[in-house]
Amino acid sequence: MTKLTYTCHINAPLQQLWDFHESVEALNLLTPPGTKFTIQLPIEPACLGVKYSFKVVKNGIPMRWVAEYVEFDPPNGFADLQIKGPFKFWKHTHRFAAVDGGSQLTDILELDPGFGFLGMLALKLFIRRDIDKMFAYRHKVMKEYLESRQST
Repeated sequence: MTKLTYTCHINAPLQQLWDFHESVEALNLLTPPGTKFTIQLPIEPACLGVKYSFKVVKNGIPMRWVAEYVEFDPPNGFADLQIKGPFKFWKHTHRFAAVDGGSQLTDILELDPGFGFLGMLALKLFIRRDIDKMFAYRHKVMKEYLESRQST
């Protein structure tokens, strides 16, 4: 099992950070260029136990991804667990905290690519780099989006 942590400081209130993440539509904004992302309907309000189904096309490879909210603690964070998708295990925990001058997001990703040694080699050679780029993009876009909505 691999555990990755990404942290971002946002000059926006904690509630605004929570509201942004509670919106499923935010996923479209956070999807990096080159990845096609479609939310399958119907969409239920976010809460513990709710499942979302996505169609993702990355590098020309279509994947169906089903995730379930397995932790839900407004406005402190939530976690989603991959029920169906490309990884043997994928849990993404989002932690939110009020800090001086705004809020902080900590993304904790626990994953196992599957396929034993070959999966771990793929993780080391290219999957990790893709994940790092994805979170860098997500944090940049989210920070710009939320901070642009603050009064000066």
